[in-house]
Amino acid sequence: MPEPALRIDHLALPCFDPEATRVFYGERLGLPLAASFRGTSSVWGDRGFWHLAFALPDGACLDFFAIDGVARPEGDPVPVGARHLALAVRSRAELEGWRARLAAGEVWISDPVDHGEGRVSLYCFDPNGHQLELTHRPAAPRAAESR
Repeated sequence: MPEPALRIDHLALPCFDPEATRVFYGERLGLPLAASFRGTSSVWGDRGFWHLAFALPDGACLDFFAIDGVARPEGDPVPVGARHLALAVRSRAELEGWRARLAAGEVWISDPVDHGEGRVSLYCFDPNGHQLELTHRPAAPRAAESR
């Protein structure tokens, strides 16, 4: 069977504090700001919005939308960790570098979590409450076999 010709173009997430989001993704994670603009969307009931897009090295983007009148919800019925974004790093040393960089930027970061088979992750939260996982996996994951 041929490999699927799919790749992530962008991930769109809600944003509740655009300036803190810019600092976290732009300064703390060092991702270039690919787009930042304000507009109005008829799809969202003619509400104004602020769109921030941060470029990932593979060409994909992390897009954040602060929509007028939409506040961060209180509580979440989904357990912590069931919904998160995982970004891969190349080595354990690079993972430790990220841990130091985020801690120096006063970002809470978990202790390393060993998932077995050499995979280790760190976890933190962005200013919008989205959980972020930084992970090192020593070998590429195999595609799940169909049954």
